[in-house]
Amino acid sequence: MLALPSELRPVREGLTGPPREEALRQSEEQFSHLVAGVTDYAIFLLDLHGHVRTWNIGAERLKGYTAQEIIGQHFSRFYPEDAIESAVPEKELQLAQAEGRCEVEGWRLRKDGSRFWANVVITAMKDEAGKLRGFLKITRDLTDRQKVEEALRQSEEQFRSLAEGMPHCVWVCDNQGNMQYQNQVWYAYTGTMPGDVHGLDWLAFCHPDDRSHLMEERAKALETDGLHVFDIEVRIRRHDGEYRWFRVTGLPIRDDKGVTIRWAGTCTEINEQRRLVDALRQSEERLRLLATAANDGLWDLDIATGRVWWNDAYDRWFGPRPPETGKSIDWWADRLHPEDSERVLRWLREAIAGEATRWVENYRLRRADGSYAYVVDRVLVQRDRLGKAVRAVGSMLDLTDLKEAEEALRESEQRLRERADELETVLRATPAAIWMSHDPQCHRITGNPASYELLKMPEGTNPSATADPEDLARRTYQEFRNGVPVPPHELPMQLAASKGVEVHNAEVTMVFKDGSLRHTYGNAVPLWNPDGSVRGSVGASVDITELKQAEDKLKDADRNKDEFLAMLAHELRNPLAPIQSSLELFRLAGSNDPKLERAKAIMERQVNHLVRLVDDLLDVSRITRGQITLQKAPVDLATIVANAVESSRPLIDARRHDLQISLPSEALPFDGDPTRLTQVVVNLLSNSSKYTPEGGHISIEARSDGNQAVIAVKDDGMGIAPDMLPKVFNLFSQAERSLDRSQGGLGIGLTLVHRLVALHGGTVTVNSAGLGQGSEFVVRLPLLAGRVSDETAGASNRQKAEGTSLTRRILVVDDMPEVAESLAMLLEYLGHVVRMAHDGQTALQLIEEFRPDVILLDIGMPGMDGYAVARQIRAQPSLRGIYLAALSGYGTESDRERSREAGFDAHLLKPVKLATLERTLASLTGH
Repeated sequence: MLALPSELRPVREGLTGPPREEALRQSEEQFSHLVAGVTDYAIFLLDLHGHVRTWNIGAERLKGYTAQEIIGQHFSRFYPEDAIESAVPEKELQLAQAEGRCEVEGWRLRKDGSRFWANVVITAMKDEAGKLRGFLKITRDLTDRQKVEEALRQSEEQFRSLAEGMPHCVWVCDNQGNMQYQNQVWYAYTGTMPGDVHGLDWLAFCHPDDRSHLMEERAKALETDGLHVFDIEVRIRRHDGEYRWFRVTGLPIRDDKGVTIRWAGTCTEINEQRRLVDALRQSEERLRLLATAANDGLWDLDIATGRVWWNDAYDRWFGPRPPETGKSIDWWADRLHPEDSERVLRWLREAIAGEATRWVENYRLRRADGSYAYVVDRVLVQRDRLGKAVRAVGSMLDLTDLKEAEEALRESEQRLRERADELETVLRATPAAIWMSHDPQCHRITGNPASYELLKMPEGTNPSATADPEDLARRTYQEFRNGVPVPPHELPMQLAASKGVEVHNAEVTMVFKDGSLRHTYGNAVPLWNPDGSVRGSVGASVDITELKQAEDKLKDADRNKDEFLAMLAHELRNPLAPIQSSLELFRLAGSNDPKLERAKAIMERQVNHLVRLVDDLLDVSRITRGQITLQKAPVDLATIVANAVESSRPLIDARRHDLQISLPSEALPFDGDPTRLTQVVVNLLSNSSKYTPEGGHISIEARSDGNQAVIAVKDDGMGIAPDMLPKVFNLFSQAERSLDRSQGGLGIGLTLVHRLVALHGGTVTVNSAGLGQGSEFVVRLPLLAGRVSDETAGASNRQKAEGTSLTRRILVVDDMPEVAESLAMLLEYLGHVVRMAHDGQTALQLIEEFRPDVILLDIGMPGMDGYAVARQIRAQPSLRGIYLAALSGYGTESDRERSREAGFDAHLLKPVKLATLERTLASLTGH
């Protein structure tokens, strides 16, 4: 700010009278001379109305006008148009006149039209009488300062924009720790609002156990003036009260003299990283323990040195190794079987020299006692960036016991197939009349050929005396005892089923419509469910007493067969359960390794194939015992075929088959169980795929033929020998379609197809021109008399799963640790909180501590089984809200009914599929 020249002050203070004007003029000239050479300020005088009276060099330099150009002009010429429109120049003169002085900042114009930011001081000039004589105006160019301030403002805006856009908590505090700024992430995480936190209140959000460490690190950073970087991991409380791990970092902010004036930093959530680190540590510990305790032989070869690390399993198998010799690969090579040595060593050399990273080899190794063990070696090669093998690790499994068990199992399966064929042959060839009731009321009875021959009725006719009126009309005889008609409820089979007793040597005379008589001795026995209830009865009638024992043996063999099949299927489900869960977990986790993805896909297909075989095995047993109830509804033929193709597509694609699909243009509705009918078509497609070489052709056609729906599955595969055609639908029947039987199954799929189609009132036939000529299976089902819309026809085949995906507290209880652990890992991956127990008592103790929402409870546990645990849970009012789901390898209706009686909400069949598990958990809206 430039002061008023002292030379002007006498003029204002002492002059009076006429000489005053001249003195003033002289004073102004003196002022002009004084300021003329000032170059940093524009200093000039204005008259009473704002016209320029003087002009110095600083004004000319700043504004661009010469004195000749501007003197006499109004000073508003220096103002932008918007300021002129707002009368800013006049207001500034009025303010200076009123208060003696006016100081403002704003945009001003140069002669060339450019703008500059100016500091302007206008001083009113008055004489000693106080009369206004004019104005002194001094202008400074502050454009550079304005740019600095604008840059600072933009920098602060950029900082705030960046801070608010970051996913981390951003903070700024002073040297005392008082927060000056926190971004919205902090407020959203802590549930606070700006202004809620004062001073060091933010410390309250840190976990009590972490506060002292946090303050110590902060003190070190302050003491070293930021040379000790503030970087610490602490737990910070979230708005819902949960503490989560954060990495807190801070850096000093210094002024232009290097003095720390503030601190800025971030809080980055690392809760998941901490969890993963802990999980990795635990995993490494588990691997160390596994390597120590594993029954498998584990080894690690340094290819450059030939030195090997083996775990203790090798000592158990092959005896102690010399301290130094035992570290060399030569120790292993010397123990190879002579017949395997050259092959295995060549295999190892080629694998290391080639590009492979994984391989599997079977060979024999000499034990300490001189005998040889059969082993399978799975090897992984580690290579450097140039592809050179530097390390090989492997896992060796002793297969000696397994090979012996496989041979015994193979012999057992052969005996089982022979026994099944023998049983089927006996039933068809025996001269005894044998009947079976498929329900306790004996409404539906079927018999062997000898029985229909005895009764003079067509095969498949229902001979029951308690059948529906339509079936009764087909009966060709009436039963008498001692000349008196026998009431239906006193007949041997009805009596056995209703009373649960065996009836022996019951004399019955059958009088036929043609007047002929047959005297028989009949035996009848009830058929029992696993829970002790009667499910039907079996009867046998012979013309001679000596054949009675044959009927008893057939009955026992049939019951034993069914019980064996049911038990075998159940026992197979337990090892399948952890495999199924683990594969689901691998699929969800995903992988970038195509080979690993291919391996997982192969395993999934094989597990699904094995599960389907187990299901087929159970279904055949249930059908044989009359335990399958069809859930019929109007269904469209095209819908059944489409669903079956979708289920069979992975197997067909894996074998690169060309599948041709032909569907009708109109809806072909019929009455059937959509799930079972889809199972029929899937089994036919799977059968064709298994027996058709890779790249072969399969076709499926759906059409109508009169009042029948027709499904035809045709292939150009291995075909069927003429002598096998009559037996393809027999249980355990299987053609020798290849020398190695590589595509063989259990021989139950086509049996299941035949029986399910029969339950729907349809037929299935097979045609083949012989081996190598392909085959065709044709299913015929009765169409509905009327037509239904596509939507109605397909409605039975659609299911909608509704529910919310919520985190559940789940307790998994299974006496097999691998089953429980694999299921628990899968549930944890889905986001649930999971605990495990391996017996009933432990489960009951955990319930009180853990308070689960859901319990997945195995039924068949030793000691306290699942039923007993469920009853104890339901007996406690405080636990009645827990959702109980039974896990079992048995899935008959009686098994499910027993679960319901024990208090279970659901009955899940092992292995539980991921879709079933998710559907069950998503449906728990009321729990």
